[in-house]
Amino acid sequence: MELSETVKEWRRDGALTQSRAAEILKMPLRSLQHIEQGRSFRYPTILALAIEALRGRGNGS
Repeated sequence: MELSETVKEWRRDGALTQSRAAEILKMPLRSLQHIEQGRSFRYPTILALAIEALRGRGNGS
């Protein structure tokens, strides 16, 4: 799955706004928006691992 789709799915499953998701991931909102638009991101593996860890908490945050 593409990183953009992973992020969108995680947000959707957790009913998170882009602003809240960026806050949880401790990244600028604009960076999250770029990721969701499919633009490149320096650390895609780290972001994917962070999202998987957050999913493991069961609440999306």
